[in-house]
Amino acid sequence: MDTFDRRENTEALQERFPEVYKKFFAENDVVVSSSVHFTHTSAQSYRIGGLDIFQKLPFRGYVGVKKDGGVGRLRMGDIEVYFSDKKYFSSEGHDLHFRDKGFEFLQEYLVKALGRKDFSSVSFNLLLEQPENIGFDTSIATLIMAGVQLYYSLLLPENLRAMTLLKSKAVLDRNGDIVQKYLRLHADTLKLITQFVRPTASGGTIYANIMDSEDPLVYFTEDRRGSDLDQVEGFFPAEVFERVGLFDDFRWFGFRLGDVVRLSNQFPLDVVSIFPGVGKGEILEMYESVHRTIGEHFEELQTFMGSVFSVGTTDWSLGRQPPFYKDISEAKSYWYKFATGQMFSALFIFKRLLELYKHKSSSSAFQNFIDALQAQNTINEPFEETPSSNMLYIVRRIYQKAEEVGVPVGVRLLSTGKQDASILVFSQIPKFREEIKELVDELIHHHDKRIHINFASWRDGWGKDGLRVEQFISKGIYSKFIEQGAMRLVHWTRKGEVNASVVKNGALKSAGRDLLIDLVHEKIQVAGKECTSKELPSQKATVKIMDALLTAEGHRLHNRALPESGYTKYRNEFQGKITGPLVALVKKRLKKDLDLKVEGTLTDFTVSLDPKGFDIAVVKKLG
Repeated sequence: MDTFDRRENTEALQERFPEVYKKFFAENDVVVSSSVHFTHTSAQSYRIGGLDIFQKLPFRGYVGVKKDGGVGRLRMGDIEVYFSDKKYFSSEGHDLHFRDKGFEFLQEYLVKALGRKDFSSVSFNLLLEQPENIGFDTSIATLIMAGVQLYYSLLLPENLRAMTLLKSKAVLDRNGDIVQKYLRLHADTLKLITQFVRPTASGGTIYANIMDSEDPLVYFTEDRRGSDLDQVEGFFPAEVFERVGLFDDFRWFGFRLGDVVRLSNQFPLDVVSIFPGVGKGEILEMYESVHRTIGEHFEELQTFMGSVFSVGTTDWSLGRQPPFYKDISEAKSYWYKFATGQMFSALFIFKRLLELYKHKSSSSAFQNFIDALQAQNTINEPFEETPSSNMLYIVRRIYQKAEEVGVPVGVRLLSTGKQDASILVFSQIPKFREEIKELVDELIHHHDKRIHINFASWRDGWGKDGLRVEQFISKGIYSKFIEQGAMRLVHWTRKGEVNASVVKNGALKSAGRDLLIDLVHEKIQVAGKECTSKELPSQKATVKIMDALLTAEGHRLHNRALPESGYTKYRNEFQGKITGPLVALVKKRLKKDLDLKVEGTLTDFTVSLDPKGFDIAVVKKLG
């Protein structure tokens, strides 16, 4: 099959890579997912409160919550990402740029929400069907916060499902139990984003993540200016660094486009996403250059103008000043006015998109829409859409190809702060399909072999589902990748590699394994043979302790973090009944030393395990 005709969506990826999904779902008790999306506009809401218009794509991002050893700690686990240029999932080459401060915030959040510090430690595993650095948004922070609230019973699965179906008016009215739970999740996620990613969160991606919608989603907020550290009276801070509690009273608004006008279920245009390969860093250099020259100096410019133009005519004192002078006395006014001006380009996109839905076969409606796209690119280019020379070349070739065949097209660059991200090409159905395929083939052969199409609307369809609880095993919710009654098998190889799988009850094999830790039957096998009570006098406790050590970060735990047992309070008792007998049995049967150490005082000690050099499997119930 021609790679251009091969579907790229969730269903297709699950069919092509079932083992990736099986492994991911086998490792996590709770799995939440949501659709990947892009914006028709240039991310206005987080800067000024302006309009954002989100469109769901047929891809999803997944966050799994996995119990770790110990208490009171949250951390990032494994990340698997599908790279459409390479046609495979990989844990390499994807950087989230998440700050540790986000996990510190989450830990403090849970202490306050649960009223205790000894909550079970967990890690968050990620499975992403599109990497965020191509200009698409998976809103991982939303999924992590939803996963936290579900795992620790702050939110029920049925609550989350009800949220995704809420009518826009119900959310705007702020009434009802489910609406209040939704608003709490929204506000808490906003706080998390400011700690994880950047201080300028608006909540637009959260809204797009959560809500079910086949239609584009429109989002905007109250007026914003300044920051929580230098707040302008009468405005909600555009940047929130420390006073995240401000988001508890943050006003935002969102609705499905179909709430405004009656829409068909299909987006009225063909849309293709072209990944342009990877440039040489020019986009970031150009962005930073413009930001250094202009973006950081609006206050300086404001002060300068106030000084130079302080001497004026009598008419100035009567309120007939030029506009730039009127704004001098308003705090942070120059940047605010500049951003407000940019905001109106998004309103034109909104108007033209509505007209397009009403008159989708109209050439004039399409021309007005693509003209609005081009105006937006031009207006916002210095601060958000500055393309690299690589992207400029590809965009120029797109327009040239369209002109050659007499088909008008529109282009939306998704390079907002990213390295040569995707280029969206809009055309009337189905006028540019073969031509775009020919152009991409040409670009691959003569410009950059990494260029490819990572989404085509007629081939892949559109997304519509919002936030979903894919799996919650301890609550009896199983994904299609997990059979009820199955068990989770975690395997540590002699080289130190770890992998997980799901096995059917009764299908467990111990042959060839040095150690089998069976939490289902509370037994240990060494060299494929079961152990007697004489060999391991405290076998049940040993099973739980070995599992805790294997899953703990660094395979090291303080005695107070070990599974509760009468043997963990005193070092002598612990060594005499747990570690000593196991080390001796391993030496006897396998003829090698198990590196299981106990260090510290009689009542204050740590236990560590080095599993390398051993083939170890742990089998446990799912959930």
